[in-house]
Amino acid sequence: MTTKIWITTLLIILTAPFSPGQSASSSSQADNKDAKQLGNYSEGKSDFAAAKIYNEAETEWWAALDTKSRNIYQLSLSLRRAQEDLLSYEHRTTEALRDQRKVENEIKSLKQQIAALKTEFLALIKQGNDNGYNSPRRNSELVLIHRPKPDYPDDARRNHIAGTVVIEALFRADGRIENAKVIKKVGYFLDENSLKAVNQAIFVPKLIDGRFAAEMAKVSLHFDFSGGYDIEIHSSIRYR
Repeated sequence: MTTKIWITTLLIILTAPFSPGQSASSSSQADNKDAKQLGNYSEGKSDFAAAKIYNEAETEWWAALDTKSRNIYQLSLSLRRAQEDLLSYEHRTTEALRDQRKVENEIKSLKQQIAALKTEFLALIKQGNDNGYNSPRRNSELVLIHRPKPDYPDDARRNHIAGTVVIEALFRADGRIENAKVIKKVGYFLDENSLKAVNQAIFVPKLIDGRFAAEMAKVSLHFDFSGGYDIEIHSSIRYR
């Protein structure tokens, strides 16, 4: 059987972590766009019926996949906000240190929850592929539902290191990322951290005629000091 691989380019702009006091309006707009895009995947029985492919097993499978993807997305939002909160603890008072430890524990817990849901999510994708299930959405681009924030080393920040890391990777139809490699480097461990972040991403694969498809992508990660965290996939999406 021939496997079709679709080629696209994903632009990921990664800047210095969000600082307290910055405007979050662009991030809220990004969250709304992400939520809308994710919502395009779950249209209910009417789409199945219209496509004349409705059956109970497919409907239950898609409902479970949709629930898992939304749960991961919401946890990812909570993780990002907790990571932003952690940046606010600049004054090392006893109370600040105590609050910081609470946030650090929250971050650890959120990462564990996301990892557990990822295992279940990938199992559902495998179930759909193995059984030849159809999605109610006939065609759609891949949707990143968890975008881990790469570490920005203190040494790189102190030296005002900026630039673009470009990574090429295969986003497989089974929800896994394969053969990720850095094809443009910046240095100061930004390359390694960018590669790690891309490999840990969670996504709903591209849909072609109702079936998941593999997609080769070049991911550009831009580091600068304007504040925030931007990701663009075929359209502008701002992440703080």
